[in-house]
Amino acid sequence: MFPSKHIIYSFIFCLFLLIILPYGNYLYLLIIFLSSVLIDIDHYLLYVYRNKNLSLIKSWRWHIYLHNNLKESKIPFLHIFHTFEFIFLVFVLSLFYKIFIWIFIGLIFHVILDLYDMRKRKLYNQREWFLIKALLKR
Repeated sequence: MFPSKHIIYSFIFCLFLLIILPYGNYLYLLIIFLSSVLIDIDHYLLYVYRNKNLSLIKSWRWHIYLHNNLKESKIPFLHIFHTFEFIFLVFVLSLFYKIFIWIFIGLIFHVILDLYDMRKRKLYNQREWFLIKALLKR
């Protein structure tokens, strides 16, 4: 899913939360919004790692090409901030620090959107969801 859609859906999600929790803290809604959008920084990190290039524009073009031409990938992409281990770490941190609860909510919302998009496009094996599994394969 493109970042523009994540931005739109995350904004709508935060508006929904504002409606059902009208006395909520706006800072928490901002944290949810930012974490649900900025998680995709790992897409850029993957591009830099694979292509040894720091260009944001080339990274954007590479991802658009992949988005439009990707079928079932034999080797799933590892987006480190989308992995179970990373999200679990944020959850554990949320047990000790309140701010991580809101980050966790944003991450989960983002992953749900990604799963929906992958299901709709029939790209079930596009992403590696477990860091440990990816490391063991290499």
